[in-house]
Amino acid sequence: TIRLVYWPERQPLSEIARFLDQLGYQLAPFDPSRNDHVGLENRRLLAQIAIAGFLAMNAMWIAIALYAGQFTGVAEEHRYFLGLIGSTLGLAAVSIPGRTFFVGALSALKTRTPHMDLPVALGLSVGTAVGSWNALAGTGDVYFDSLATLVFLLLVGRWIQFRQQQRASHAVDMLLRLTPQHADIVRADGSIETVSVESLKEGDVVQVNAGDSVPADGDVIVGNSKLNRALLTGESTPVACAVGDKIDAGTLNIVSPIRIRVAATGAKSRIGRVMETVASALEEKTPIVLLADRIGGVFVFAVMGLAAIAFLYWFPAGLATATAHSTALLIVACPCALALATPLAIAVGLGRAAKRGILVRDGSALQHLARTGQIWFDKTGTLTEGKQAVTSTFGSTDDIVLASRLEQSFKHPIAEAIVRYAAVLGSPGTSVNVVSCCAVDGGIQGTFVDARSSHPRQMAVGNLRCMESLQIEVDAAFLSTELNCISNGETPIYISVDGRVTAMVGISDPTRASAVRAVERLVKQGWQVGILSGDHP
Repeated sequence: TIRLVYWPERQPLSEIARFLDQLGYQLAPFDPSRNDHVGLENRRLLAQIAIAGFLAMNAMWIAIALYAGQFTGVAEEHRYFLGLIGSTLGLAAVSIPGRTFFVGALSALKTRTPHMDLPVALGLSVGTAVGSWNALAGTGDVYFDSLATLVFLLLVGRWIQFRQQQRASHAVDMLLRLTPQHADIVRADGSIETVSVESLKEGDVVQVNAGDSVPADGDVIVGNSKLNRALLTGESTPVACAVGDKIDAGTLNIVSPIRIRVAATGAKSRIGRVMETVASALEEKTPIVLLADRIGGVFVFAVMGLAAIAFLYWFPAGLATATAHSTALLIVACPCALALATPLAIAVGLGRAAKRGILVRDGSALQHLARTGQIWFDKTGTLTEGKQAVTSTFGSTDDIVLASRLEQSFKHPIAEAIVRYAAVLGSPGTSVNVVSCCAVDGGIQGTFVDARSSHPRQMAVGNLRCMESLQIEVDAAFLSTELNCISNGETPIYISVDGRVTAMVGISDPTRASAVRAVERLVKQGWQVGILSGDHP
């Protein structure tokens, strides 16, 4: 893609289009929703490779016959005939699929900008001219096998680079689709209609149900809930939101329905700006790629100069010998690796990172990683599993299972951790029927009936602040256990039945199994490693 800034009254777009056409490019308006050009370019490259491969393989068979004939003997008329046929195949490879290199070389000459296609085209031109002359004269070397194979391999390299860049673009495009494609808009009469996110505009009111992603940046105008902001911050612990709070597109509403007034959508939203930065990193040339281009410019003139020196040095030995040596140098010195390797490595790196959910803001970041220094880790979901789990218990396990029955109706990381742990413990010793349940500050409280008693029983699950607000006394033994939990990096959660604390669980985010190995490996490589976290030390 190319961005043009121009003055229509001084430079008509038609002249710009005509100039680009002379360089070998067709100009068309960019439409992000269509990628027909990608398929057409892919088919064009594959067709060129197929033709070049066919010509190269047949040219190689003839070359094998000629090389073998040098040791076993071949009639002069047969050698001459095979040389002509091979040269014809080489000429076809250079002029049909190899035409793309001459178009690029011509553009380099017109713009006075050294380009990798220039030495390639020069080598192909000299090799073809000298090889064809030698084939017709029946003397000297013919380079048809080298030329045909060189065209084939160069085109394969270009196709690989094209495919990898498209895969990287596709991976980034998938990241751009992390926000929902539809939203529930609230009309003036109170009705709710599902519409495309693209149709939302500033000022619209949208309802976001529990379990749905927020479709746009906006302000909460109705309801209270908790949001998982892991997509934007990496922190899996939910953040409370209430009327008046600003929330971002891509965050997940996990507790109760809310309504927001839209402030920004798409590319104007926070997540949209982040993703645009990632996409632009794929398009921009990194410092190391620019360095390769600068080296390539010097390389072009250096190779041409060396070829001229080789020709002059060998000229006393004869025109044929001088031409053969200078031509061989031009063909061998084709800068394939320099032209392809660096941009290909950057494109593949960005694409693979995007597939793993790693947002690379700038391609130069990959270059910085080649040198050691200070590296900072986020904790939640990076060094840890990013999922709360029960890691210690104290008191009645039956009451822990009872608490899970109340927690089942709440979509909260701590509630889910207790439910998962209770599933391992099994069912309680008696049948349970939950009568009512509601959220309170720092926890939940509810009423249940079990087979052991006919009257309803009260249960509360929450932190120490929750127990104090409900005027539930906590024994000294539990308070002592709470201190142990905190020292172990756990969050203590109390469980009370009929106004008395009977159990406690320690909730924590377990360390990833691979985290210790990864950090140790980085330290061995010379990195200084630290953690950036808002958690308790």
